[in-house]
Amino acid sequence: MKDDGMVLFKTQNYNIAEINEEDIKQITKIYNSNPIFLKSHLSVEAVAENWVLEEYKYMQKLGFSSCKIVDIEFNEVVGFMDFKISEETYLPLIIIDGQKKTKGIGSEVLKCFEKYAKAQGSKYIRIDVAANYKESSLGFWEKRGFVAQDEIKLSWGEISFPAIKMIKEL
Repeated sequence: MKDDGMVLFKTQNYNIAEINEEDIKQITKIYNSNPIFLKSHLSVEAVAENWVLEEYKYMQKLGFSSCKIVDIEFNEVVGFMDFKISEETYLPLIIIDGQKKTKGIGSEVLKCFEKYAKAQGSKYIRIDVAANYKESSLGFWEKRGFVAQDEIKLSWGEISFPAIKMIKEL
């Protein structure tokens, strides 16, 4: 990694820093290390760097912060997240490298993200969990205090799928 980007917040083990275009190759690898996620959310088995770059630019245009999760000890990108801070902060995406899942990275980052969002004036965090996602992500979020609110329909590109809107009060 050449440029660490501006660190927005940090945990004991990870820096959460703004993504820049130099990170697109690594972000693409992380997307592609999660084939079940890609199949259920985008109906594809892999994404290309140009798709990731366009997605990054689109999220920036909408006012989202796109951040990489960097392992401090190894200076390695192990995940990424998109979010938009407001009274109800929206966290549409947090993805951990498929080889590093179930090691507590997501939990550690989420705990500090909640403190960060609250310090920015947020009262709630909203996530949307795809109903067709085979992995047990709904249970992950429930264990962390998120409560199902509504069944909704999400669209990502040309794909639409049922999802569950979940909220956590900060």
